[in-house]
Amino acid sequence: MLRPHTLLALAVLVPAGALMAQDSPRYGRDKFRQLDQELPTPNTYRTASGAPGHQYWQQKADYDIQVELDDAKQTVTGSETVTYHNLSPDRLDYLWL
Repeated sequence: MLRPHTLLALAVLVPAGALMAQDSPRYGRDKFRQLDQELPTPNTYRTASGAPGHQYWQQKADYDIQVELDDAKQTVTGSETVTYHNLSPDRLDYLWL
């Protein structure tokens, strides 16, 4: 009867040891660490808190979708027009759709 108990103890203790061997979290390890190592460096696009800065911009796309469902034939037909607005100050050489 000792063997099933031994197997049960091993089944419980081995995974517990593996959990203890995992790395500690990246942040909060050293209380005396400099803030510039913990927080992102602010720039014109992002503030130190991660909020958008004064030169932050986003891309925009407008979708015009025309769809027709035919229940009798069980088909879907349609067309779509995508209008892309480059709000960036940089020129785009190509666009992935």
